[in-house]
Amino acid sequence: MQKLIQSLQNNLKPEFAKILLNALQESNDESFFAFVLENLQSIISWLNSKEFQQLFNTTTTPPPLLFTFA
Repeated sequence: MQKLIQSLQNNLKPEFAKILLNALQESNDESFFAFVLENLQSIISWLNSKEFQQLFNTTTTPPPLLFTFA
């Protein structure tokens, strides 16, 4: 778990890392947790992409994509 937290802190904006960590902590779905772990680098890349930033204008509100993880 510490490796996951460190990876998120090193590779995501703090607000994205917090939302993703909260979703993982609150989820009772093991398949969701496994999905995130298996696809962590892809998720990080997508959240950091210019396309994502343009689509969801993350400067004003949290991106709706992150709420689908919960």
